[in-house]
Amino acid sequence: MEHSKVDVLGSSYQKHEIQPIALHLYNLYSTTSPFRVYPDSWEFLHRLKKVKDTSDLKVGLITNFDRRIVKVIQQLGVRPLVDFLVYSEGAQASKPDVNIFELALKKSLVSNVRPSEALHVGDDADKDYFGARQCGWHGFLLDRHGSLGQKRSDVDSNHVFSDFSQISNRLFGISQSERR
Repeated sequence: MEHSKVDVLGSSYQKHEIQPIALHLYNLYSTTSPFRVYPDSWEFLHRLKKVKDTSDLKVGLITNFDRRIVKVIQQLGVRPLVDFLVYSEGAQASKPDVNIFELALKKSLVSNVRPSEALHVGDDADKDYFGARQCGWHGFLLDRHGSLGQKRSDVDSNHVFSDFSQISNRLFGISQSERR
């Protein structure tokens, strides 16, 4: 942590000035306040839950966060919709490290699951999309603001989506809401 502060603030920062700010941010990110679950994310998670109920599909979350995320995910109401959660602190690895993706496969508890049977969706081309693909997973890039995929010619445009309803359509066909 100390090294990170020097990287961001330079060597002239005053520890007594930064400490209260760091503590405030740590406490803030221990709550749901800075987090948001988009409506299309809810719809997608509920759709996955319906599929899971009638298949061997497993749904997990992989995040470069610490143990605080366990409580946050629970408080947001997302935890009942996923089978497992892998976070960097617990995995002792961060995306795009292969180890965090391998741990996710193990935590899925699917016997003999192959990386080529897994899909990871994320919003960071290097950490999520290429991290998953370097492990043999399928990868989709979520680009809510239309800026990530356009800047990256090395990202397959067929793997870039503006929201989870587009991903749902790709995976499952036209959604219920679009039929109306």
